[in-house]
Amino acid sequence: METALTNCPKCNGNSSFLFKTKDYNRKIINKIFLYRKCNKCRLIFLSNIPSNLGEYYTKDYYQIP
Repeated sequence: METALTNCPKCNGNSSFLFKTKDYNRKIINKIFLYRKCNKCRLIFLSNIPSNLGEYYTKDYYQIP
């Protein structure tokens, strides 16, 4: 389950939809992620934060080749 943020997590201001994308970099999951931009402080943030973040950061995620 995910939490969909519409207010800014930094200042709690109203936000507007900015863009949507999927994981083109690591290709772990074929899911759409929504980004919003705060109308007050201009922070860009992920709107639908997955509750299972551990699945996106495997043990080798931080390994430097």
